[in-house]
Amino acid sequence: FPSHDKKGGVWRIFSLSGDLIGKEHYKWGLKDGLCSYFSTMGELRLEQSWKALNPEKLYDTILVEDLDKIETFKKVIIKNEGVSLRHGVWNYFNETGGIIRTEQYELGKLLPVLGGVS
Repeated sequence: FPSHDKKGGVWRIFSLSGDLIGKEHYKWGLKDGLCSYFSTMGELRLEQSWKALNPEKLYDTILVEDLDKIETFKKVIIKNEGVSLRHGVWNYFNETGGIIRTEQYELGKLLPVLGGVS
C-alpha cells in the first residue's frame, strides 16, 4: 500500500558490502507482517511479526486469536497511536539455524511463556 512519501511493500536492507541483511514489510509507512534479519553470511538470525495500524483512524478493531480456543478469534478495539505493534511470534536463531528463543506478542504486549519454554 505505497502512499506518497511512506514506505509500502517489501524493503530490503543491505550491508555496506552488499550483503542482504534484512527484509521488512511495510504498510502506511509502518512495519507490518513478517520482518527477517540475516547474518552477512546469509543465515536467518531473527524473525519479527508486526501489526501496522491505519494512521487515518483514531481507533482500530483487530481480530486476535483466542489462545484458549484455537482457531477462534475475538475483536479487540485499540486506540491508534500511529505506530506498529509487536504482534505474533518472534523467533531468535543461533548460528546453525536452530531457534534459541521464541516470544509471542499480542498487540504490543509480551504474552507469558507457555509450557516453560522460551
